[in-house]
Amino acid sequence: MSDAEEAGASAPHTQPRRLMPQLQENSGNNANANTPPSATFTIQPPEAFEFSKPQQWEKWIRRFERFRLASNLHLSSEANQVNTLIYCMGDEADDILRGQALTDVQRQQYQAV
Repeated sequence: MSDAEEAGASAPHTQPRRLMPQLQENSGNNANANTPPSATFTIQPPEAFEFSKPQQWEKWIRRFERFRLASNLHLSSEANQVNTLIYCMGDEADDILRGQALTDVQRQQYQAV
């Protein structure tokens, strides 16, 4: 009897584990099985918008634009993008938006707002 046969005879018979098929099964419907899974994490919106500090407005807008891209908000509907912007800015932003001479359609367009 060979060493391999002796080792197999003394150990209980088990099926070899196949990790690769499990990884591919768990990877979802990716077109490319070699693509690593995406990381999932929560991205926080920018800090509160301060209407009383106009010197910080440009910085806040840049930060919101980064948030918009990093969170994939830019792939969402225009109305959702506008609503998220106004929500992040606060109640005062909603009051200002209502006072603008925009049509209802324009109020739902991110670039217009």
